[in-house]
Amino acid sequence: MSKIVEKIATGQTPEKTAQFIDLLNIPEHKTSLWAAIHILEKLSVNKENEQKALSVINLAAQGDSADALGYQYWLKNWKQNQK
Repeated sequence: MSKIVEKIATGQTPEKTAQFIDLLNIPEHKTSLWAAIHILEKLSVNKENEQKALSVINLAAQGDSADALGYQYWLKNWKQNQK
């Protein structure tokens, strides 16, 4: 899956990016969560799509499960790297 994002990032066009961003609308099998993380880590997106990706991850970070804790740390690290 990472190779898909790397190919999109290498030849990033508005169309390819928009198609990948559409994955944020597919919650089944955590597709939106996987896409959100890769969008923020690998692609250049506008603020609106950045916020949409962050909201998906913020939702996954709620609670006290091990997964939620992992996403909380991911968000903390991502925000620190944005400074």
